[in-house]
Amino acid sequence: NYLAQYDLTDEVKAMLEEQIQALKDEQDRLTELAAKERESQGLLNWVRNVFSFMIRDKEEESAASNGEVEKQARNVEEVKTMLEAREREMEGEEAKFNETKQNVYRNQHRVRLAVHALFAMEDLLGESGPKVSKIAKEFNNSFNKTLEAEEESEKLTTFMRFLKGGDDEVANELEEIINQNREMVSELERILLETENFVKYEEPSEEEPGEEEPGEETDEELRDKLNEEIRVILEYQIQVMKEEQDRLEGLVTKERESEGLTDWIRDLFSFLLV
Repeated sequence: NYLAQYDLTDEVKAMLEEQIQALKDEQDRLTELAAKERESQGLLNWVRNVFSFMIRDKEEESAASNGEVEKQARNVEEVKTMLEAREREMEGEEAKFNETKQNVYRNQHRVRLAVHALFAMEDLLGESGPKVSKIAKEFNNSFNKTLEAEEESEKLTTFMRFLKGGDDEVANELEEIINQNREMVSELERILLETENFVKYEEPSEEEPGEEEPGEETDEELRDKLNEEIRVILEYQIQVMKEEQDRLEGLVTKERESEGLTDWIRDLFSFLLV
């Protein structure tokens, strides 16, 4: 016993032993508390990891559903193949929606494919690839807003249109989207205009001149052909995107010019009060 070496009365020894035991008990309590805290942190980390995986999977699923691609096309044929695959995916997505949303989603069908094509073509567009991909991503972000605005327009029944006319909020939302999208389309047109060759031609080295078979296309001819194919595809996607903005402008006009009974009564009273 630690206290035996000291000349202490039994009463003092008992008091000190009680205090020492109390200190030991406190250390045991703190040790147990630390162990519980470590276990709690371990559970918290596990939950955090699970949620991280769930969020990452959700982001990947969202990127796929919005038309972004994990790998780029290496040639024009791969672009076409990727577009066909994306079209099948979109048809599957469309089947999950209600009738109203299906109609709206179907309206965006061509422009969604156009944006998907821009993502897929990034590596084929040379130095312009990252710029085009960035524009495609910004365009992609507008789809959900457009979808919501068009759904609101579709939900407005004939009777409600008769009573209150068009929806100004929908018209304003669509108008804002159109202005942003037209700026991005103009940027794509500028890239197309300023880029003479997306795929650069490299002269063969003098040490290893390329051997060509009679009648076989030269590397320069093949690159020129590829550049022309890329240009044609890009021009088509831009045209689709421009037509989509024209379609949305038609919806804005419809909402703004659609007058209801309340508008007619208001105009009548305004006329009588003049």
